[in-house]
Amino acid sequence: MLKLKSDTIKIHEPFAEYLGNTPEIIDFEISLLDVAKLSGHLCPSVAGAFLLTRKAVELLYPDTKVCIRGQMEVHLPGAPDEGPLGPMANVISYITGAWSETGFGGLGGTRYLRKDLLHFASPLCKKREFVFIRLDNKKTASVFFNPKPILQKLTNSEKTFQESWQANVEAILNSSDAIESF
Repeated sequence: MLKLKSDTIKIHEPFAEYLGNTPEIIDFEISLLDVAKLSGHLCPSVAGAFLLTRKAVELLYPDTKVCIRGQMEVHLPGAPDEGPLGPMANVISYITGAWSETGFGGLGGTRYLRKDLLHFASPLCKKREFVFIRLDNKKTASVFFNPKPILQKLTNSEKTFQESWQANVEAILNSSDAIESF
């Protein structure tokens, strides 16, 4: 059985802090369960988006391992309708605060900007590569997601479709080979 609440990414939300929001809106954690709720399901790609974003946060914020929302630019390797990249982008945006054209335009157009921080079909990316760039120091993390060698075929007649699907999600979450970083 998956432990969805135990897998989390710590978040600091500077915009909420500026607005004087409550502490639980400023500093909190996003869990795998939260991204499953956002997506309406949990699949290998949603799990992969969570894992690759967590890895990027660890690489870009090695001392604190806290994602500072709105302080990252994210580049994706394809178009939003290419495979699972659209749903993966939603998860990445939810965690990092980096959105495409639908993001917040910022106060005065620059402060707490979230718009145009997520780029599809980026020339910075190779196949399966997601590039995260910290805006304050330009440090870059390249994270690769490759689930294919890990996934099981869903045609296994001994298991139901749902059991096979959940086995694939669990395989992604438990594999050290699905996520690579440089």
